[in-house]
Amino acid sequence: MAVTEQLARADARPVARTPALSLVAVDVLVFLGALAVATAVGAVLAYGFDLWYNDASIRTADAYMVLYSRDPHAGAIGFVWPPLPTALRVLLLPITRPLGLGEFTGPLVGIACTAGVAVVLNWILRDLHIAGWARALWITLTFANPIVLLHFTNGTAESTATLFVLLTIYFYRHLDERPVTSVLGMGIACALALWTRYEAIGLVAAAVGALVLRSFNDTRGEAPKEWAYRLEAQLTALLAPVAFAGMLWLFANWAIQGDALFFYNSVYSVGGEAAVARNRVDHPLAYAYGHVLGAFRYLGLRLVQASFVFPLAGVGVALVALARKDQRAVAVLLLAGSALAVQTYQAYTGAIPAWLRYWVYVPALAVVLLGYASNGVREVGRWRLPVAVARYAVAPALLIAANLMGLNALAGPELEPYERVFAQLLLRREVSAADAAGAGFEREPLRAAAAHLRGTRGAILLDLTHSAPFVLAIDDPARLVTNPDHEFSALLSQPFPSVRWLLVPSSEGQTEQVLQRAAITQRYPGIYEGAPWLRLEREFVGLRGWRLFEVIGNPPRE
Repeated sequence: MAVTEQLARADARPVARTPALSLVAVDVLVFLGALAVATAVGAVLAYGFDLWYNDASIRTADAYMVLYSRDPHAGAIGFVWPPLPTALRVLLLPITRPLGLGEFTGPLVGIACTAGVAVVLNWILRDLHIAGWARALWITLTFANPIVLLHFTNGTAESTATLFVLLTIYFYRHLDERPVTSVLGMGIACALALWTRYEAIGLVAAAVGALVLRSFNDTRGEAPKEWAYRLEAQLTALLAPVAFAGMLWLFANWAIQGDALFFYNSVYSVGGEAAVARNRVDHPLAYAYGHVLGAFRYLGLRLVQASFVFPLAGVGVALVALARKDQRAVAVLLLAGSALAVQTYQAYTGAIPAWLRYWVYVPALAVVLLGYASNGVREVGRWRLPVAVARYAVAPALLIAANLMGLNALAGPELEPYERVFAQLLLRREVSAADAAGAGFEREPLRAAAAHLRGTRGAILLDLTHSAPFVLAIDDPARLVTNPDHEFSALLSQPFPSVRWLLVPSSEGQTEQVLQRAAITQRYPGIYEGAPWLRLEREFVGLRGWRLFEVIGNPPRE
């Protein structure tokens, strides 16, 4: 009882105003500490266990093509995903590549954003009057979630997207103190989120709803016309950066690819993903596609697996909102749950794969909701002892339990081999040969091909979608003729004598979607078995073999 009474007194103690310099020092320490730990984890995964995430490697290969290819240009940034994560790689590559860390550039970008997530989480929890040691514990347990640990350190865009969602929530909470900068901050964070993941359209809608809700609670005795003008100004400041970012991306798609909606219409897009999913009766999410209840069932499953604390804390925030008629609590729920509505719709339409990667933001936002719910009860004044116990004992226990559930979920058969292998490593289980090969994404045969080609000369034609590890391993990327090259289609039709080598993957075991993306095998079906205008130089054995052909002539003109 003495311990709980001490916690209650500590929680009731007024928060002293900390000097700004001290706060900055704490932020720097949090950033550097998170950066060091995340870098160590990322390096162990990549160089210790040879776990490289394919999508992250493709983004880095795109950045290579922007800077170091035989045809360097900004359009090589790729139009599969939003541009910001690849653009950040372009900025970092001139530093990392001379240091021999070129292929690790993607993880470094994600790791830097992970450190940013730790800082912003600390800001939000500090605003919610969580004690410093408890903030450290909550944040540590958040990053200890295996789903977060894996996908925040492997170079995917998830840590970047989570950072901007948290920044949007943080700026919203400071609207009363700094209305102009906070609205602009929300708008810029939403715009950058949209340049990171398309699901951020839900965040934009939630931010609009949050401002409208706040306006009803903050009339300031104004006439209806003045109130409408003020709300209009706030919405304009919020949406102007978003509109600029969206139009700039549409313009880039139109100017370079000839279709403003290329990112949606191409075979690489979410539209292509949906087409494949709907046509597979054995797809793991077939029960959700086209079924409302199935989509919500999938939503509930992933929420519980990623962090069951999220729905629990969400209920707590909702109760606080009802009890105190707090529009800000409703707004925070909207912002934190903005991606859920989009992902439920994606599950219904078949536009989301059955991977836990897409739910990695849930543990971080669960902590925000947990802090907000406990702070709402704390401000009532009569519940300081229960709140203290909940914050400093129950909450850590719940986060630990959620982490254990997340580890078990990562071993699920419907997930990516990459996720399963990570779970098996943590659980000290034997990794199956198929999972190990799938998680390696054919790095070994491609590395062998890169080593073999170091002693040769001449241009090498290959499909960038399948061979990102090769692009990152070869010493001279200027030898490569890949999809972003302006002459790729022409040289694919008539390669000789400009192209000396052709690197081709096997189609065995490839999904329909992957085959649709393969420019070389789409142009020449069966080319893996050879052709009269090719001479087999060498075969590199892997889960799906690769063959290197020497180009000795041109295919017949059609």
